Amino acid sequence: MLQMFYPKDRFVPSKQKLYWSMLYLIPCFQNPTGCCTSEERCKEVVRLARKYHLLVVCDDLYGTLRWGPDTDGRKLAMAPKRLKYFDKEDDPDFFGNVVSNNSFSKILSPGLRCGWIEAPPVVLAKFVGSGLLYSGGSFAQFGSGFVGKALELGLVDDHLLNVCNDYRDKVECIQQILDKDLNGIIKYRVPQGGFFIWIQLPDTMDCETLAELCNKKYNVSFAKGTSFTKNEGKLTNFIRISFSYCEKDKLISGVRELAAAILEMHRENSS
Repeated sequence: MLQMFYPKDRFVPSKQKLYWSMLYLIPCFQNPTGCCTSEERCKEVVRLARKYHLLVVCDDLYGTLRWGPDTDGRKLAMAPKRLKYFDKEDDPDFFGNVVSNNSFSKILSPGLRCGWIEAPPVVLAKFVGSGLLYSGGSFAQFGSGFVGKALELGLVDDHLLNVCNDYRDKVECIQQILDKDLNGIIKYRVPQGGFFIWIQLPDTMDCETLAELCNKKYNVSFAKGTSFTKNEGKLTNFIRISFSYCEKDKLISGVRELAAAILEMHRENSS
């Protein structure tokens, strides 16, 4: 795609336009799949970004929500390396092609609407000169002060530990239900962090039809795979469930209802 659309006379960065185009990614515990981009692919993305003058904007919202397979419950596992880690300033061809967006809304509370950005000097210079920084009320001052004090007191670390242990427990419960009720019917990867479980249904099963059945009979909902693509006919047999919002008992009940609905459709399709 880059080769197809890249200008034939090449692109030369200027003060008016630093980058030719933009690429958006969620490298860590991606939405909807819950997967992380491998270090090899991260390095390749950075290489291509430099070659084709891309600004790569990453939502690194879920990286700190990592429990991992070896966590003993008393400390957090190491977060996966963000794409920005591989855009190293001491590289001879460094320009600054990766921006990392982060948010306390995913870590502490959705209502905070408070986050931070890490970017190369050429990008930060644009923000410093932006009118947004000089407009009254453009920042969440109260929320920022609240989060700053929580960081200073070490409360965020304690909160993250509790949250990640809670998420791990929920995922283990979901895994038990899926493995017991839908073994051999669905495929999924057990997440080690983030918010999501991405489930592949049988090829004969349509997520839109399943959603209608769940809504009418089982009183449960999920995100349809078709919501995550613009290509018609793609991801029709995929669904995403989120384990971050509901309380454990309600989540378990919902997953059991979802499993029952999938079983019903599977039996109908197999008959």
